[in-house]
Parts: sequence; structure tokens; C-alpha cells
Amino acid sequence: MKKLLLVIVSGLTCSNFYSQKVEFQECGTDELMRKHYERHPEEKAQDDAFNLELSKMIKSGKLSSTLNKNQVYEIPVVVHVVGDGSAVGTVNNKSDADIIAWVNYTNGVFSGSTTSGMSGTSAILPVKFVFAKVNPNCAPTNGINRINASHFPKYVSGGVNNDNTTNAVTASEITALGMWDTSKYYNIYVVKKLTSNAGALNGFAYYPGGSNDYSFMSTNASAGECTDFSP
Repeated sequence: MKKLLLVIVSGLTCSNFYSQKVEFQECGTDELMRKHYERHPEEKAQDDAFNLELSKMIKSGKLSSTLNKNQVYEIPVVVHVVGDGSAVGTVNNKSDADIIAWVNYTNGVFSGSTTSGMSGTSAILPVKFVFAKVNPNCAPTNGINRINASHFPKYVSGGVNNDNTTNAVTASEITALGMWDTSKYYNIYVVKKLTSNAGALNGFAYYPGGSNDYSFMSTNASAGECTDFSP
């Protein structure tokens, strides 16, 4: 069930979460997963088998019976805000209020709320992001983890770019600074800039269950505004 829901969420990460008022609209998930599968063909075989089974469930009607239509499935999330040395509350180091507003907006997208720009005919996904209340050390948390990456000059100047690290760092360099147990939390990293050989990116998300199970987004995309979600 967890993988099923996170596959759907991963798909929405770029199609909905990043349809914001920003200068770029590129989602990197498809290209990233293509490269990932080239390095890990065993995970492609695993995901292909899962997708085939999911397709059978949809066609047979078993999927609708598996999901309790009266239940909202809560996914504990931790949002890692990766700062570049800027003060909290500035564009490259979003405030807690900014992050909370974005997650609330995202949950509105899931629920089909018109306040999140959804039309009345939009499909409702019975999923809700809930900030983690306890961190991996069993201490109370608000679900927002601040990572200071100002000691990476390449991050300060160029952000994250898995394709070209001449003036940027890789996603793995950022996750190495802090990742919570992926079996208990969904990790989301908000970074100052996100690019690839294709150009500037709003974000990307790996499919769940593999060696990587997290998503990245540009700080410019983490806003609670949308242009138009009408079908």
C-alpha cells in the first residue's frame, strides 16, 4: 500500500506540485529515472513488474476495492530545507511558515480543494502529507529539518546538478548531510537551485522502493500559488 501511494505521489510531484508561477516548468523525474535504470537494471525490472500488477488491479477493479474511499492515508514527511548561508526567511532559505503553507497547499491539491486551484471535477487522491512529529532520535520535531550547506562553495554558487558538477553539487552530496529513515519518513529536499543538462528544473522524485527514495525541489517552486489546474 505504501509503495502504491508513493508511486502516485511521485507522479504528481512534478505534474501538480511544480505547476507554480515560476520562470521554468521542467520536471526531471522521467530523465532521472531513465538514467537511474541504466545504472540499476534490477530496479527497472522490479518497477516494471509492479506497474504491470498495478495495471491489472486497475483493469479488474481490485484497486478501488483495495483503497478505502472513506480513509485518508497519511504519509509522514520531513522537509529538509538546504540553506546556503542565507538568513531563514529569505528566498534561498524558506521560513517554517513558507514550508507549512506549501505542504498545506499540496494537500489541497490532493483533496481537490478549489483554494489550491483545483476544479470541481478534479480527481481526489486520498493522501495527506503530515509533518513528522518525532525525529530519528525520538526527539520532538515540527517535521522541518534545516541543513546548512554553505560549506559547499559549489552549492552556494550553483545549487544541485547531477549532470554537471563543474559549478554544482550532486543530490547525493546533499542527502549525505541528512536523510531520515525512508521506511518511516518521506524525505523532501528544498534546494536553492536545481538544474540538469536539460536546463533549470522545478524538481524530481525517484520512484519508491529502490536505492533512492526521496524528492528534490527548487526553492522557487515551493510556493502556495498555482497558475491553472483545470483539466
